[in-house]
Amino acid sequence: MLLVTLCSERERTYVIVDALDQCEASNERRSFLLFLQSLPYGSTRLLVTSRPNHEEIYYTFTTASQIKIAAPDSEIERFVTEKMEERKEFVERVTQDLKSQIISMICARASDM
Repeated sequence: MLLVTLCSERERTYVIVDALDQCEASNERRSFLLFLQSLPYGSTRLLVTSRPNHEEIYYTFTTASQIKIAAPDSEIERFVTEKMEERKEFVERVTQDLKSQIISMICARASDM
């Protein structure tokens, strides 16, 4: 493949793959992971971003350095509150208790995202 050849010919090549978990077709993602593993070791620097919920992605890069990035609950809470308050019709129809429940549920479900 052309990218493998280019990586082999250069002293250093940087390859960035963003949102690998967004590749819906698992057989295509599996093929792409095998391709990434075939890039020349040493001359190629690879940066992959992904949510941690795909085992095949996780296990492909278990020996690689990993950085976990997650928003703190306070930031998620602030964001959700702002979005709810932007919708006047929503604010008028919902009790404060329900708003709190919504915020708590979203914060709880947003971990690892």
